[in-house]
Amino acid sequence: MIVLQLDFHLRQPALLSTPGGDPNREVSLDYLPGSQIRGWAIGCWLRAGRAFDPALFLRGGGRFLNGYPLLAGGPGRALPAPHSWMVAKRAPEADRAVVDLALDEAPPAQLRTAARWQAAGGGLWYQPQPLREVFVSTARDPRQGRATADSGEVFQVEALAAGQSFRSLVLCEQADAAEQLATLLLAQPTAALGGDRQAHYGLAEVVGQRLEQVVEWPAAAPAPDGPAAATELRLVLLSPALLRDPVGQSSTDPTVLATAVGRALGCQATLSAGFVAVEWCGGFNRTWGLPVPQEWCFAAGTTLVMQLDRPADETARAALLDRGLGERRAEGYGRLALDPPSAAGEVLAEPPAAPFEAPALQDAAAAVARTMLQRRQQQLLEAAVTRRAHDIVRAATTRPGPLSKTQLHRLRDELQSWLADPAGAPARLEAYQDSVRERTSVARPFQRARIVGHKPLDWIAGLFDPAALWGQLGGETAYRLALGGVVVAPDEPLAQRTALALVDRVVQLLAKTKGES
Repeated sequence: MIVLQLDFHLRQPALLSTPGGDPNREVSLDYLPGSQIRGWAIGCWLRAGRAFDPALFLRGGGRFLNGYPLLAGGPGRALPAPHSWMVAKRAPEADRAVVDLALDEAPPAQLRTAARWQAAGGGLWYQPQPLREVFVSTARDPRQGRATADSGEVFQVEALAAGQSFRSLVLCEQADAAEQLATLLLAQPTAALGGDRQAHYGLAEVVGQRLEQVVEWPAAAPAPDGPAAATELRLVLLSPALLRDPVGQSSTDPTVLATAVGRALGCQATLSAGFVAVEWCGGFNRTWGLPVPQEWCFAAGTTLVMQLDRPADETARAALLDRGLGERRAEGYGRLALDPPSAAGEVLAEPPAAPFEAPALQDAAAAVARTMLQRRQQQLLEAAVTRRAHDIVRAATTRPGPLSKTQLHRLRDELQSWLADPAGAPARLEAYQDSVRERTSVARPFQRARIVGHKPLDWIAGLFDPAALWGQLGGETAYRLALGGVVVAPDEPLAQRTALALVDRVVQLLAKTKGES
């Protein structure tokens, strides 16, 4: 079997609706259904100008498994946790070890479900939890352009949050089918999944690779004192399963599931214990333009313990794991694990944090981002200059013969002209110092006045050193901003303009205090 591994990194919130519920509230699934991934693949196929192939997409030539949460740092693709896993309800967080009721463990008095998802890696068991975003909107009257008393329903959307990653698998038994799908899907940079795409939902970046084989959840090692082929069998559903009873009706009776397992293994299976959850399964057919019939099915995580009348053949077990059970297997239904490892006695840890990766912007989007960052940088600098100027004026010390208000205004006039050409400001300051020294009556106040312990003109000259300037404004890194790969960092011209702005603000405040420097 050839496997295509597809990782979907959400760049926008994704809305993958579930059947039923409040008509004014839409809640997304917490995974990417295989039917959505198959629909995306069919769209890619048709846009490439190829004729639709029912054998490839509808009859199992390619089986599109659900996209489950992807954990960084080793654990990889998460899987639904068995419903037989429980934890003590009121135990401290660090002591909430898993109790697996399918292993006949003696449970504490009060239990609750351990986790919705689980993943093993690095000697730990994790319990990831996909993040959601809630959006609220109000219907607007098409004529009024706003909500009115007669038309103002409130709608709530609970979508998968952007920035998360999900991993799906595409299983191909035929080499030619795998080659066709690999050539097509592994070259796709993005995918649009779910509903409300015109409202900016569902955009995902796609990263794929080709694998020779994959084991979703390996079988547990046999007990040291027991035979490898035991007659007791534990089954965990890794996806929803749609089965029918003998009269053709969809069924959620665990004995129907046990019978189907026994039939697939070539023996008789008797149900010993069951930890069953059910859900609606539905979908949407674009050809009809209508929803497909909704039916009850076994939910992922359903766990059965069965007794076999004889040990199952290993070939039959491998075929069952590969093939799955029930209907709609081409879109990820019916996946299962037999005798999987259990987290009994383990404390489920929080998943490792995924490194943040900013989306790369290009062309017009990058230009808009740069403008936004420059404006934000300017806002931060203006606020920092104002705060620093007030601190300097409050701490200013004076000696006899301070600068007069007239001298401060003349100095500010010079600063205004320097701001028109910040690059030439150091040379013009030096010329201004020479002109001040030539007149004793003007030079004396500049010699006696102090601003943060320095003569005014010496203090201004010191600010033209970028290191000294940024040191007074909280550090250069505070004004280095980035968005989508676009970086705006302070440079020398910005430092000179900021230095002049700081001096101008200080002189303005000193003039308002009537020359008290």
